Amino acid sequence: VAEGNGQDGGNANVIATAAAVDGFVHVFANATGGLAGGGTIGGTGGSASVFANGESVTGAVYAEARAIGGNGNAGADISLLNAVRGRSAGAVVLRQVAIGGGGGFAGGGNASSIDHVTDHGAGAIDLEVVAVGGGGTTGGDAFAEASAEDHLGAATRVSAVAVAGWGFGGDAGSATLGVVSGRSTAGGDVTVEGYVDSGLSYVSPPSDLDSTPEKASVS
Repeated sequence: VAEGNGQDGGNANVIATAAAVDGFVHVFANATGGLAGGGTIGGTGGSASVFANGESVTGAVYAEARAIGGNGNAGADISLLNAVRGRSAGAVVLRQVAIGGGGGFAGGGNASSIDHVTDHGAGAIDLEVVAVGGGGTTGGDAFAEASAEDHLGAATRVSAVAVAGWGFGGDAGSATLGVVSGRSTAGGDVTVEGYVDSGLSYVSPPSDLDSTPEKASVS
């Protein structure tokens, strides 16, 4: 019987930007860490980093930054901080998603997603921040925090979602929200939402779930 450590997965980095004068701008940046090598004791999944930025003078903007940790014996941790930006006199929708890698005996990856928006132009702002822990023998933790400010009277919506990774044979991960806030200094409507989903623990891997973190992503 031979056993050895599998190689770690490769890291991924994506930067995407787009701009327009008066047209609709759509930017989607997605990075997925590499799968770790096998063996009796596998390696760690590759990490991922991402940045998305969209700008329009008067048109609407949608920008999304999504990073997914690579799967391995240890799922990769993912941490995003202010990874998505947008600016326009029109509506601006921003979405930032961090998903920990699926793991084996060493557990699922943790996910942290934090975004604070203070300058997005004159239009309405809709910010959603999502963190999903990876599943594994022990589940990965998830932490999400978000805030946005308006100074011209436009509508502001802020949403934060934290979903813990499930565990089989071990403990599930924990899900935590940091500060989730929206603010208008000019009388604009403000909506703030927070959602936490604690992980589940199984004696053996559930038949209807996969250890890959994409299964737990919020679409």
